[in-house]
Amino acid sequence: MPIFGTDVSARAITKAARLVGENAVVDALYIIEVPSQLPIDAEMPVEEARARSALESARLAARRAGLPVRTSVLRTRRAGRTRPAAAERPAVLVPTA
Repeated sequence: MPIFGTDVSARAITKAARLVGENAVVDALYIIEVPSQLPIDAEMPVEEARARSALESARLAARRAGLPVRTSVLRTRRAGRTRPAAAERPAVLVPTA
């Protein structure tokens, strides 16, 4: 279930969990689009801080909803191509701002 922006709500996480059923674990994925002129593992402190903040919001929202959540950051060159592929698995997408 995609979430646009950086606002992660317990309601959205609960809906994502319902899609996959009981004992679900919600995956919260933050995508960092890395410009082609930088190495894929380049330090991007502003984007990395945004990712940590958004994923912490996802963790807190999941805790309030009583749901387990896994968080991860994905670095890619083209977020537009990555989002549809990532959305095929049950997850909460926390896109870049």
